[in-house]
Amino acid sequence: MGGRPIVLRKWSRGMNMEMERLKTIPIWIRLPQLPLHLWGKRMLIKLASAVGNPLYMDSSTANRSRIEYARICVEISASSSLPDFIRLREGIDEDLTGRI
Repeated sequence: MGGRPIVLRKWSRGMNMEMERLKTIPIWIRLPQLPLHLWGKRMLIKLASAVGNPLYMDSSTANRSRIEYARICVEISASSSLPDFIRLREGIDEDLTGRI
């Protein structure tokens, strides 16, 4: 909300209700309209690394059963802002820019 993540935790008896400062948060990112040659596991991890520390990908991405977009969970700094685009140099003369 308002460009900030909402973090939910399971309630437990005796839970400390003080606001806790988070250093990192896991988020899901989408990498839409990727060319088919970028759908290898190592390449998807490399792309996700431009945003944060890749944790895992959803089953549709891992199985390549949906290729409209790749969906990957990455861990980012709670204070960082997300890029709108990532750039990948592919070969000597070719740069790819991808929307997130």
